[in-house]
Amino acid sequence: MRLAAPNVLLLCLTACSTTEVRHLRQFEHIDPDGARSLYTVDMFEKGERRLNGYCVGYYPDSEQKRSEGSNLEGRMHGVWTWWDRRGRIIEQACYDRGALVRKKRSAPWWGYSEESSRGRAERAGRMMDL
Repeated sequence: MRLAAPNVLLLCLTACSTTEVRHLRQFEHIDPDGARSLYTVDMFEKGERRLNGYCVGYYPDSEQKRSEGSNLEGRMHGVWTWWDRRGRIIEQACYDRGALVRKKRSAPWWGYSEESSRGRAERAGRMMDL
């Protein structure tokens, strides 16, 4: 019985010593069109980078959010939201480690073009139940 405890301790030390150290860093990315994104990245010792944490994107030359959500181990995770240039929610989706679980769009989303030069009537949308 006394020999079992040191073996268990040795196994635990071996398993724990192989974990790689990581550091969370926040980055800002600006697209050629001026759109700005802020995101969190895991930085591993061997140089690997993986999106992990909060992410938000803004429209060019604006503080208006375009998208917002979280990543887990490099994949979309949790609720993601997208807005139009006027700040109205146009879509929401729920992800589980990159797999789409649910999605809903502002209704009615058809027939509306934000950049329409013909002056189509705008409709106030509401989020549809899934």
